[in-house]
Amino acid sequence: MADAIGVEADVPLLKIRTAEEWLTSDQAAAEARGHAWTRMPTAIYHDAVYCARAVPAALVFCPCHGGISHNEAESITPGWAGAGLEVLADAGLATADRKSTRLNSSH
Repeated sequence: MADAIGVEADVPLLKIRTAEEWLTSDQAAAEARGHAWTRMPTAIYHDAVYCARAVPAALVFCPCHGGISHNEAESITPGWAGAGLEVLADAGLATADRKSTRLNSSH
């Protein structure tokens, strides 16, 4: 966007502690549902940046028309939203199940 309006911008990527287990769960959930995925850093101060200070965190992004995000012109299809919800739910349940199994096996 900076290039489009003739402004030079240098936005450093945030160094946050992400949970590899969550990233792996997100990836596996997307693949199992046949959804495209990619790992990408965030340069925006999403809630997960603050949450990651205290608890494991990862983000699931959904595409927006024209790549426009964080703007009133942002637009997403119900299908894209549904895919994001499927990935988030499946990954959350898989991670919770693994943690429950580890807790139960330690007793």
